[in-house]
Amino acid sequence: MDAQRFDDPAHHNKIERLEAQDYAPNNYPTRTSLHMRRHNLELVEDGEGKVQGTLGTEEICMICEEEGSEEKELFSCDGQISGEMEDGRLMPLGDRPFRACNSKFHLECIMAYNAGNYDFHYAARPECQRKFLCPLHCCSVCNIEHKKQSAYEAQLIECAYCFRAFHSKCCYPAGSETVEVTMDFEKPATFQMLICPTHCPSAPALHHIPACCKPDCKKDGKLQSCRSCIRSFHPSCREVKQLNEASAPRDQCDACASEGVIVSIYQFMELDEEKGFRLDMANYGNIARYANNSCNNPNAMMYKKHVFAEERKGILYYENRCFLEAKKSIKKDAEVTITYGDKNNGSPCFCDSCKPPVDPVELQWDKNAKDD
Repeated sequence: MDAQRFDDPAHHNKIERLEAQDYAPNNYPTRTSLHMRRHNLELVEDGEGKVQGTLGTEEICMICEEEGSEEKELFSCDGQISGEMEDGRLMPLGDRPFRACNSKFHLECIMAYNAGNYDFHYAARPECQRKFLCPLHCCSVCNIEHKKQSAYEAQLIECAYCFRAFHSKCCYPAGSETVEVTMDFEKPATFQMLICPTHCPSAPALHHIPACCKPDCKKDGKLQSCRSCIRSFHPSCREVKQLNEASAPRDQCDACASEGVIVSIYQFMELDEEKGFRLDMANYGNIARYANNSCNNPNAMMYKKHVFAEERKGILYYENRCFLEAKKSIKKDAEVTITYGDKNNGSPCFCDSCKPPVDPVELQWDKNAKDD
C-alpha cells in the first residue's frame, strides 16, 4: 500500500477545521479515561506460540463503537501500524511499506478520550504532528511524563489488546509479554506487539512501601495501602478523581486506578556492533544510574576513572567515565546494588538492608478514612 498523502486539500481541510476550535486541556489526571479494548484486531493463537491477526473492517468509532452519521462524521486514523519485522528483526522505518492503521473515531469521542494523558487535539496541531492520530501512534509513558513531542518519535510497540503503545527501547512496560503477530496483506507480514500489564495477572503485594507514592510528599498522617500494588498513599494526595465519569476507587493508588505501568530497565550493558561496548541505556546518561541503593549489603561499587576517549589530529583526548565493579559474585538476573553514601538529607532509608520505620503489615486499607 502506498503511503498516505498529507498534502492534499481534504487533509488540509480537516486539520483547519480542527484548528478553528479553541484548544482545551484534557483534564488529565483529575478526570481520566480507562484504556479502551482493541476491538478492531482479532487474534488467534495456533497453540504453538504463533499468533494470527486479522484487522477489523467495521466502520465504527473506536471509543463508542457506533457508526458515523451526518451529525457525527467518522474519521480514519492517519497513522500506520508499528513494529513490522523482516527476517526476525524490526525493519528500518524508511524500508517499511505503509500499512494503514484501521482505527476510526468521531471527533467528539476522540477529543474527550484522555487515557494515559493522550491528547488528540494537541497531536493534530501544527507544532506537533498535524495528523489525526489514534493512541496507537504515541508512547503512553512519554505522554504521562508530559513529553508531548518525543511521545510521537518512532520505534513504538503496540499493545495487541488495548489502544496504547510504548517506545520499545526505553519505555517498555515491566510485566508485559512480547508477541509476534502475522497479518495478511499482499503477502503475510509479521509485527512485533506486546500484551501490556493491564491484561496480565499481577502477583499479590507481599508488603507495602511505608511512604507516600506522590513525589515530594511531605505530609504526615496515616497511609493507605493500594490493593493492587506495593504503593501506599495519603488519601488527600490522590489526583485521579474520576474514571470514565465514575468516582475513582478509594483503595487504589493513582497509577493502578488509571492502569499505569512501570518501565522495565532490562538492558544493563550492550555490545553494539557499530559503537562497541558501552553502558549507556539511550543517547545520554549512563545506565549505572539505575543501580539501586543498599546501605549494608551492596554487591557492587561505583568508580570514576579518567580514560582515553579518542585521538584527533595527533592529540589524545581523555574524559571521566563512571563504571560499576562487582564486590562479589552476582548471580544471573540478580539486582545490582550500590551504596549511595547519604540518607536523603536525613529522611529514613527504605532499602532492603534498612529496617522500615513502620511495620508494613500495619499498612492496611482503612475503609473509614476520609479525604482531606
